Amino acid sequence: MLTIFPSLFLHGSFGTAADVLVTGDWNGIGTTRTGIVRNNNTWLLDTSGDGVYGAGDLIYTFGKSREVCVTRDWNKDNKAEIGVVRNNNTWLLDASANGVYGAGDVTYTFGKAGDKPATGKGI
Repeated sequence: MLTIFPSLFLHGSFGTAADVLVTGDWNGIGTTRTGIVRNNNTWLLDTSGDGVYGAGDLIYTFGKSREVCVTRDWNKDNKAEIGVVRNNNTWLLDASANGVYGAGDVTYTFGKAGDKPATGKGI
């Protein structure tokens, strides 16, 4: 069965061809929303779900060039948080959900050169 997320198909002006698309339930309401990562570290998250970046949406600066952007509910608060994977195996996860890497966040090593990071819902 194919599930389509309506927020991914809204007609709006959210992002450019050079941006990286990310998705997550930014509000914890059970609805997947879109977001983009610009220049590998500016995260624009469409919390309103209207397909455009505007008032009330989130913006974070997190990560560096050439890091892979990942999202998931890292802290089990029913909301998706952001993260990056550096050098294919160092995961820096914003478990504190404040858009800044620091106290309360998680770093771990998993994978090796050539691996492609992926996330999903755990068991």
